[in-house]
Amino acid sequence: MLELSCNLHSLEKKIEFNDSIITCSTNSPIPKKCLRQYVSKGIRNSELLEMMTNPALWPHSKQITKELTDIVQFDWLPQDLIIHSERLVSILNSVGNVELYVQKRLKWDCIADVSLLMNKYLLNENNMEVPKEFNELKQYVYKIETSAIGWCPHSNNDNTCYFVTAMKSARLIFWLLTLGNDISIQYCGEIEQEYSAIISKIYWLSLQNSFLLVTCNELGQIVAYDCSIEDNKIKNTQTKVLWPHTDKMVPISFHYYLYDDKIIILFNKHRHFLVQMFDRNMELLSQYVESVNDFKIVCITQKHNVFYLCTENVKMYTIDICIDDKKLNVVLNEIKIKDMYPGHELCSLAISENKALYALAMVDQRVQHRKLQLKVDVVLLCAETEIDAHITKIIQNPAKTLSNMWDQIEVLRLKTMKTKTLPKMDYKKLLKEGEKDVYKLKVYYVFLTLYYNLQKYVVKKRKRLLPELSIDKIKTHILKFQAIKTLTSLYERLQDGKELSEFDQQSFDGCKKFIQYYCEKYSKCITDLIPQNILNSVTTNIQHVCQCCDEELIGLTCKSNHLNMFCSLTFTPIVEMNYLICKVCGMTAQYELHKLKPLCPLCDRYLSDSLLPL
Repeated sequence: MLELSCNLHSLEKKIEFNDSIITCSTNSPIPKKCLRQYVSKGIRNSELLEMMTNPALWPHSKQITKELTDIVQFDWLPQDLIIHSERLVSILNSVGNVELYVQKRLKWDCIADVSLLMNKYLLNENNMEVPKEFNELKQYVYKIETSAIGWCPHSNNDNTCYFVTAMKSARLIFWLLTLGNDISIQYCGEIEQEYSAIISKIYWLSLQNSFLLVTCNELGQIVAYDCSIEDNKIKNTQTKVLWPHTDKMVPISFHYYLYDDKIIILFNKHRHFLVQMFDRNMELLSQYVESVNDFKIVCITQKHNVFYLCTENVKMYTIDICIDDKKLNVVLNEIKIKDMYPGHELCSLAISENKALYALAMVDQRVQHRKLQLKVDVVLLCAETEIDAHITKIIQNPAKTLSNMWDQIEVLRLKTMKTKTLPKMDYKKLLKEGEKDVYKLKVYYVFLTLYYNLQKYVVKKRKRLLPELSIDKIKTHILKFQAIKTLTSLYERLQDGKELSEFDQQSFDGCKKFIQYYCEKYSKCITDLIPQNILNSVTTNIQHVCQCCDEELIGLTCKSNHLNMFCSLTFTPIVEMNYLICKVCGMTAQYELHKLKPLCPLCDRYLSDSLLPL
């Protein structure tokens, strides 16, 4: 896994990543004694041959399972479904076992064996006795092992998410995953297929009041199921065959979008690119089939309503689709890549959130003089050549948060280090706007950090490029906005008739003291920042002691001015061993806030407890 490091203090003239590895699990959903008991009684040579070549039957041997098991599918769960402020990944291995992983300290840990949870339902309906015939054994194994998995693109409000598993018996089963103190799943329904071929891919297409479940089996046939959800039960209302031909070409990529009351579907068949248009009743209106070039299509991806297609010979295209009544007009426009990569084979393409970076994974297939380990090269491309384009996108970000801007910021940092100069812009105006807009103040903080990077790197230092050079002062101004936000939020809860807990009262007191400290330090009138009725809405008399000398804290410090660890969201002292911390800037927060999935007030990244000691 490669993740942008988001390290503003880096002096490297390259894009920095944090890399981590997920080790393939060798767990199997089949009960341990099942296959081994069958083998212990003696088997025919033909049966042994199939047990050696069929991954579903590998668990009969520990050695074979250990040596040959690999990852066949991995998927990110919906973005807001997180644990320890980290996103989850589902992994399906070649022996049909599904597990959930979360990152801790740059290491991925398994937090749930989904197949084990599924077995509580699957094994109850299947006979637990060891089958006596080989065909019966295969049917038993195929009913329990998973061949593909698909996740609903969006999670529910109660921290749950629907997903579907295709068993190797071609049976589709729907489940509801619940994330809480314990991870659990609930059976939600199933679909029995007419086709007996093993399903290789599943795609979940969300519609307005229902969803389409598109499956592709090993024979290359594509089938769509129109499904509805009611009271956590999923039912199939209509079945439609989208591609009946048994060409044994499984689509690598599958995408869709809605146009009026029509559904446009894009997928590939080896080197052929297909676009189909259906009405809401899944009747085919128009179809486009064309080979892009003489090389296999390796990826079709989408970013911000733009579709991209890549072929094996390192060619990239944008896909333009025009709909004229009921007819499709498709045009592929080649994207010119400045550098050539002869002898390389493109494997995949990934695009960052704001299309600042294009990552191409490719393999060098040139003949070497000696045997060398096969390596995958990740090539990063940037579409924008001028640094002003990145600055404009960062400043004019409509979301007003840095969370989705770190790809642009990382490219900005890289180009700043390469040119050894800060971009030319009106920093006084940016700082002035930051007095009322906290987002503009955070952007100024980014430029100020880059300024100090250049001061370390450049021999001939240039001073007074920025109107304000104190990082601590800018941080304090940003935290002022956070304190006001917390006080206002707690006041609104009181206005709604809700009582404040003891923790909420401590938070109110901490934020109030920070505002008072800010006004004293910068000679501000407190009522110019926040109305007096909000400050008087909660009466507290909470006293804290210094973590160094046990003296009473007056405001934010003791008489000896010792340094204490404070929460950057509630401005209360952190006295417990567990707390939240930002991976990027090191800001800390109380652990009690983890259920709210809090963001860092400086960089808008999730605060996490995954970096704390065990």
